[in-house]
Amino acid sequence: MSIIPVSVSLLLLGCVFCGPQRELTIVVSSTNTFLDSAKVDSIFALNALDSKGQLVSKNITGIQEFPISLRADSTTYVYTYEGSKKNADTLTIFYEREFRYKGDCGFVVNANKPRDGRTHRSTFEKVEVRYGTYVAPNSWKVGAQDTSTGIYVEIK
Repeated sequence: MSIIPVSVSLLLLGCVFCGPQRELTIVVSSTNTFLDSAKVDSIFALNALDSKGQLVSKNITGIQEFPISLRADSTTYVYTYEGSKKNADTLTIFYEREFRYKGDCGFVVNANKPRDGRTHRSTFEKVEVRYGTYVAPNSWKVGAQDTSTGIYVEIK
């Protein structure tokens, strides 16, 4: 009987959390009344994959998750509108990329708040950006769990 608990304990100690296992993204929510009333046709992430931009969303509702570029310390999103006097809005989010070697995982990536304090540039009147981490501080160590939130953006 005592063999089973010992086996489970050894199995749990052997797990290594390597950090994000997919493309890093930001979460964007909006309380902007113009965005609610305007018909957002599409949102492109410039330089996310190529020079033309990556279509990240066509059906805009509630909270959205968009990819960030790991080729630069910022990603610009272009919001295009259908049937509106306003053609487009832009939202640029700034971050600092951090690449680290982590034992059995190889290289892992994180995106942090820029040290210069610059968080965004936008044609939207009010934008708030909050930074969490994609790789929890203790997750550089064996057995740690990811409790991070990444980058959260609110368009007001």
